[in-house]
Amino acid sequence: MTETAASARLRSVLIGRADTFLRAGVSSAIAKRAVQGPVVVGELGLAGDEQADRRAHGGLDKAVHLYAWSHYAAWRQELPASALLDDAGAFGENLSVVGLDESTVCIGDRWRVGQVVLEVSQGRQPCWKLNLRFGVHDMAARVQQSLRAGWYCRVTQAGALQSGDTMELLQRPHPLWSVARLLALIRDRECSAAVIEEVLALPLTPSWRKLLMSRSRLACAEDWSHGCRDRGGVHAHRLCPDSAQSVFTGQQSGRDAPSAGDNGKHEILDRPQRQRSSACGGSISPG
Repeated sequence: MTETAASARLRSVLIGRADTFLRAGVSSAIAKRAVQGPVVVGELGLAGDEQADRRAHGGLDKAVHLYAWSHYAAWRQELPASALLDDAGAFGENLSVVGLDESTVCIGDRWRVGQVVLEVSQGRQPCWKLNLRFGVHDMAARVQQSLRAGWYCRVTQAGALQSGDTMELLQRPHPLWSVARLLALIRDRECSAAVIEEVLALPLTPSWRKLLMSRSRLACAEDWSHGCRDRGGVHAHRLCPDSAQSVFTGQQSGRDAPSAGDNGKHEILDRPQRQRSSACGGSISPG
């Protein structure tokens, strides 16, 4: 469903603490809880919010994660019944929003929310920990394929916000480049020189710029068939520009079938080597 900026508002504001709740040895702050009243937002995000892996999450360009509440209805239809989907926070979002989604938010947008001004920096590229959180082996791949991924913002004006605040669009310098369009471009392995040149003129985050400059230089997309797999043979990594621990393809592999002691749990085996696709030949050093 297409959303409209005229009705945009915060449904809830959420924070989370890093904890090893997913399984032994895996720390995450993906479980967010709603908080009431004003919450201070600074350049690195919401007061009281944490990120377990600062290499892949948080920072100036990914200070605040927004997710459309309207997506929850679709997930309830597609997934087994889960209490995670009863309320916002299932996807690790800081701001659950009504009236906006990836198709109606553009790169470089500036939005005023309460006292805070947010600038849209990039789409969210889902982490493999979503697989563990939902107990669905290809959950992160489903999120990416559906484009119901959410988006990140940097904070250009600090202040306080709270649930119920309206979202006012202040500036839209790149109206042709919605978050959904850019996520689709990455998902669909777009390598057209003309398209990539246009995208590189946008205010991309360093990780996205690196990925797309590589596509421009090599005239082909990165090879997603290489990377970490869980022991059930499902790829638990895609060569995303954000993290060595993100998921995309959900491809099945005939190797490394689960042993009797695995209980279907996922295991990241090692840091993958980035490879060129067969059209390019050779290899690229790890990103």
